[in-house]
Amino acid sequence: VTLLAQSIAARPRQPDVLYNFGRALFLLEQHGYAAAAFSDAVRFQPDFAEAWHELGNAQRVLRQLADAETSYHNVLRLAPGHGPARLGLGAILIDANRAAEAEIVLARGVAEARDTNLAIDLAQNLAAAQLKQGKKDAALESYVQIQHLDPSRTDFDAHRVNILEELGRFDEALALMEAMLAREPDNAVIHNYYND
Repeated sequence: VTLLAQSIAARPRQPDVLYNFGRALFLLEQHGYAAAAFSDAVRFQPDFAEAWHELGNAQRVLRQLADAETSYHNVLRLAPGHGPARLGLGAILIDANRAAEAEIVLARGVAEARDTNLAIDLAQNLAAAQLKQGKKDAALESYVQIQHLDPSRTDFDAHRVNILEELGRFDEALALMEAMLAREPDNAVIHNYYND
């Protein structure tokens, strides 16, 4: 951090130095200072998509949600396929009870994601947005999509069981629960749920 601060003092209008300084501050949990560094970076280079993204992340941590939303929109204006910005924007929209908007943002992110872990995170938030709108069939498909992306991700099976039960698809819920028990025969939580 000291070297970056010295570099900023020597070259105060260098967006890449400000960006790196902001990242270091963010990692040190100095979110307000990090946001200031990212703000300076985008002031000097308005088309710096990654700096906008990091600014949005810092603003989100600081609960400056309207500003974070604007920052994420700026990222997507500059780099429409930026999945992490879609993830951050989608989370803000869900928290603001704007689930229909979140669904659009997140669905595009899932479709465009090249990284499996990012696609899974996007699909998980997509399911949350769909559930907030009462779209249980769509949410179920999002959870199934997660398992297609990574078959080892069985941690979403309980969500699938709940949705299947709410949809009255009890045979499918029972079959999935039995598969869960076969994988984890000593899991007391699954046994308790199964016996209810």
